[in-house]
Amino acid sequence: MRARMPRVLVVLLFLASGGIIGGSLLRNTHPHAELIGWSIGLLFAFLAAFAASHVFSRGRDD
Repeated sequence: MRARMPRVLVVLLFLASGGIIGGSLLRNTHPHAELIGWSIGLLFAFLAAFAASHVFSRGRDD
């Protein structure tokens, strides 16, 4: 799983930015689209931070 973790990190960062950008683009069609997009984007950003903590703490697994 650790070998795939950098790919997972990149995918989560793309999903985070996609959620934020998508919500901003759809704000004219739905009144709460920007808020929903930011919420989804922040969720994926926190998941990416969690994945990054596992990637960069490789030597500390005892």
